[in-house]
Formats: sequence, structure tokens, C-alpha cells
Amino acid sequence: MKSSNTIEKLIEASKQYVYVDLPKWIKANDELLSTATKEQDEIAIATAYFFIGQTEYLQSKLDSALEYFYKVLTMSKELKDMALEGKCCNMIGSIYCKKSNESIAIDYFHQSIHCLKEIKNYIALSCTYMNMASVYINMEQYEKALACYKTADYYYDLDSKEHGPQIDAELNQLIFHINYALLYEKLQDYEKATEYLDNLPSHTNKEVLQSMGQYINVANAKVTYKKLKQKHQNTTNLLDYSNFLSLVEEIIYCSKNILYNADVIHDYLDILDYLIEISAFCYIEEMLSLLENTAKECHSNTITLMVYQRKLTYYESLGDITKMESLYDDYFQLLQKRHQEMDRIYQSNLLSHIKIEEDALIQQNKDAQVKELEIRSSYDSLTGLANRNFLNLYGESQLHEARHNNVPLGIIVLDVDEFKSYNDTYGHIVGDYCLMQVANSIRENSGNAFAARFGGDEFVLISYNAEEEKLINLAKGIQEGVANKQIPIAETMRQSNITLSIGYYYSVPTKEKCLNDFIRNADKALYRAKDEGKGHIVSY
Repeated sequence: MKSSNTIEKLIEASKQYVYVDLPKWIKANDELLSTATKEQDEIAIATAYFFIGQTEYLQSKLDSALEYFYKVLTMSKELKDMALEGKCCNMIGSIYCKKSNESIAIDYFHQSIHCLKEIKNYIALSCTYMNMASVYINMEQYEKALACYKTADYYYDLDSKEHGPQIDAELNQLIFHINYALLYEKLQDYEKATEYLDNLPSHTNKEVLQSMGQYINVANAKVTYKKLKQKHQNTTNLLDYSNFLSLVEEIIYCSKNILYNADVIHDYLDILDYLIEISAFCYIEEMLSLLENTAKECHSNTITLMVYQRKLTYYESLGDITKMESLYDDYFQLLQKRHQEMDRIYQSNLLSHIKIEEDALIQQNKDAQVKELEIRSSYDSLTGLANRNFLNLYGESQLHEARHNNVPLGIIVLDVDEFKSYNDTYGHIVGDYCLMQVANSIRENSGNAFAARFGGDEFVLISYNAEEEKLINLAKGIQEGVANKQIPIAETMRQSNITLSIGYYYSVPTKEKCLNDFIRNADKALYRAKDEGKGHIVSY
């Protein structure tokens, strides 16, 4: 059914406010939804929900945005609208990327690519690949991120050749250049990053340029800081960082006139880290104020926790014990609230997945869909790592592949030394935070190894085609990562060190050996490591 002229005009009106005027965009979306509901136009209703989800996402109201996009995903499948389904999967992937759940994010991006390739929607494909690059940036796989950007460029150029320049071509080109600059900053190629920023496309549309101004300022500030840091390695003299600080001034000033600061809040956090690193106290307070206001706008406990962590670091550098003590109480209360929130989100998302998959089973292969559903529900809610269920599924597949290719499979089993005593002494909140920090260290140092929480304080890593030196380096990297993470203890106002004991085993699998044999052998090595004292690494 073709939409009415009124609805088509409302859709076009909504599109013209994207990134230009958020309040008008929100108002246009509400008007579109109201009219579409009155006319009972299902496609227009789904489109309105999609636009509303985008505005929620832009303000970093991720849980609200996710609800809208799940609703649209269900509707798009019922309407057999592959374009909307593909765009919706792209947005859901972007949300999970921001939630640091990379595996689910990539899953949705692949679904998006499948839909959009089917209908040759190249401009939307370009957008999906650009967003998928963010996942690889989170995982610090920068070369893969660069490949995604180049693929996005390819599809964007392909669309331009087939359909001519798009209305939002200037905006897309700006976003490409900014993203390339930030990626090369991560790759420590600061000259290349500067080149992209210096050669930003010229624009006749002042509204577009103004709307992207803060993104440009942030990219310039991050690249400028890294270049100056490279030049002045051992100095915190603020005069050496005057160019960076002038950009910070502009960012803080411009933030007062922008309603979607939440979209760049992670970059703001990076900039605050830089300010703390060079002790730029005159700007730190203003940046903290900006971050606290932005965190309130997007109602995110996760972001508020990140701000608290920076404030603790800042107060520690000032030696202000009174403020630290006051903030610790709020910090741990919010940490507990965040754990509860994560459990609720996990359960809600799981129920949504189950509903979507149940609907899909009617038309698709039942066994394949059930298996996919099992995988999506196989992550530990506290640490974000795979759980034991997923470990068994993945481990058996790796064992089979290693056996087939006649290469060794390596297993590492680790746990926190005297964790029960630690948990009993400081309480479950601190214990949970300790496990989250261990999981973070595993994520940061595991490279291509698969990691899972085995249960309690025990974690398992699987390394395909593993050599002993590789396993030892992997174990040492995780130990060092944990050693660098100080766990704050609210009651005593001190930092607690934690250590890990680690056992490992590697062998070319034979038909007689199953995954449990490998894990059991690594576990035996772990107990031998325990017998030798804290922080030891022992082979089977």
C-alpha cells in the first residue's frame, strides 16, 4: 500500500532535521507517528518508530532506543521490508557495540549486510560497514576497522555511480573523514590523521558544517594531543599543550549549544583523561561538569560510573581524601545498581530475542534458529564474557578443527587467589567488581583467544594452534593487566591488589580426547600453581 502524500511529506520533513536540529527532528517524528497511526499505515508507523529510535540513540538513551528498534525489527519482518530490516539490524548492532557486547553487535551487522546486499541498497550497506568498524576499534583490531571503512567507501562510491549524489552526501563525506582521522589516531599514524582533518570536504551547507562542528573539534583535540604527547614525552608543562587546550576550550564552549553531547561522551572521557594526565586543573573541573550534565541527560549509570572513576583519579592526584571518601559511597551504591540493571537488561534482551526467534522459526529451519538463540543467550551477565554453555559449544568446534588440521589446542584455566576470603572480607559488591576487572584484563590481553567465565572466580581461555611460548605470554599479559588494576575498598579507603594463579595445557587433539580432558588437565596445573603460592603459572 502506497503512503499518502501527507505521510511522504512528513517523512521528508523528518529527514531534513537529521544532525541539524534535534528538537525539530523529535517533533517531526511525533507528528509522523500520530498521522501514520490515524491512517493505519503500518510502514509509516514502523518508519516513525525507527526515526524515534535514532533520536534516542543520538542522545545515548540506549535501552529506550533498543526497545524501538526491536519493535521495528518485528514489524519489518511482518511487512517483508528488507530495507527497513537491514537498517534496523544495523542500529541494533551499533547499540550493542556501545554496550561493549561485540559478538552480538557483529551478529546483527552481518544480518544487516545480508538484507541490504539482497536488495542492493549500497548507501545503507556503506553505513553498516562504517558502524561495524566501531566494533573492531573497541576490540583494538584496527586493521580490520580500516578494512571496514574502505568497504564502506566502496559501497558509497558504488551508490553514487548508480544513483548520483545523495542529498546527505556532504554529511556522509564529513563523517568518513572524521572517522578515518580517529582511526589513524588509534593506529598512531598522526600525520595521516592530520591529513584527513586538514582536508575535510568544503561545504556550502553551513547547517551541516555547524552540526558536525563538535565532532570535528573532538577529533582535532584527540589528534593534536597525541602529536604533542609524542613530541613532549616527559613533560606536563601546559604551555607545551596550548594548542590542545585551546581546542578543549572550544569544545566546552560549544557544548552549551549542542543537545546531543551524549553521542560524543566517550570522546569527552578520553579528553578528560588527557587533561588529568597533564594536570590541567583549570580545565578538569569544567570538563567534569560537562560530563556530569551529559550523563544526567542520557540517564546512563554506566557513563556515570565512568565519570566517577575519573573523579576518583582526579581527587587522588589532588590528595583530597575527604572528597574521595564521599565519592566512594556513591560509587559503590551506583555499582550495585548497575549490576541489577545489567541483569534486568540481559533478561529483557533475552526475552526479546526469544520472541523474535520464535516468530522466525515458522518460516526458517527450526534447528538452525534454536542453535542461534542458544548462542545469543550464552554470555555471562556480570563479566560480559562467554558462559560455560557457550564455552562447551565453541570449545568442541575448535577441538574438532584442531584435530582435523593436526594442530595443537591450548587451554588456560585461571582464578583469583584467595577470592573467597576476599569476597567474605569486603563483600559481594567489591567481589563482583573484582571479577569485572579480571574479565576486563582478559579482554584487553587475550588477543585472538576465546575467553569464558567457567564459574565463580574461575575463567577459561581457548587458544587455537597454540605453542607453549604463546600460552605463557598470554597468561603473563593477563596477570600484568590485573596487577595494574587497583580495586578500591570503600571501608578502608585503600587500594587492594589481586593476583591470579594460572594453569595451562596444550596438545594436538586425538580421537580419544574430549574438551573436558583438556580443561581437566589445565585445571590440575592450576591446583599445582596454587600449591606453589600466589601468582604462579604452571603447565600440566
